[in-house]
Amino acid sequence: TAAVFALVCGLGGMKRIPGLCLILVSVNLVLDIVANVINHPIEAGINQYYINDAVRKLESVPGLTVIGVTGSYGKTSVKFYLQTLLQEKYNVLVTPESFNTPMGVVRTIRHVGDIKEICDMVHPDHGVITSIGPQHLETFFNMENIQKTKFELADALPEGGMLFLNGDNDYIQQQAASP
Repeated sequence: TAAVFALVCGLGGMKRIPGLCLILVSVNLVLDIVANVINHPIEAGINQYYINDAVRKLESVPGLTVIGVTGSYGKTSVKFYLQTLLQEKYNVLVTPESFNTPMGVVRTIRHVGDIKEICDMVHPDHGVITSIGPQHLETFFNMENIQKTKFELADALPEGGMLFLNGDNDYIQQQAASP
């Protein structure tokens, strides 16, 4: 950009600077789009490699019990409460801070959009739905979508898996009562 700018100024003078700036901004916008189109499949492939590796690591641990925790709020607190309670008797690994995305879970499993995606990866044995609220309406658009998405954890549990629900939450009561 600097070389083109210097060349145009040298050949055409200062009067060409506004047009040059317009051209350079336009070219940069197009180059950003091209770079994203090229990088997307590469990035997806890299992420898939790490997801596959995390799944392999989980499958290599005999007797592993996975507890999934979801909710509009309270996930991180419940996760750390469970860690505190369970570590007295079991080896416990939790995602640090609020790493609640598929890649956050992958990063934790490899430590040495979408609950279904995480469940397909980690296969929870039990689950906790802490809350359902309007915190994510901008991405889910309505409460029904939020309810259905949070209950993907329930759908992913195996037969005999236990689901713990916050009975004080109206949205959870409503979704649990629906067929």
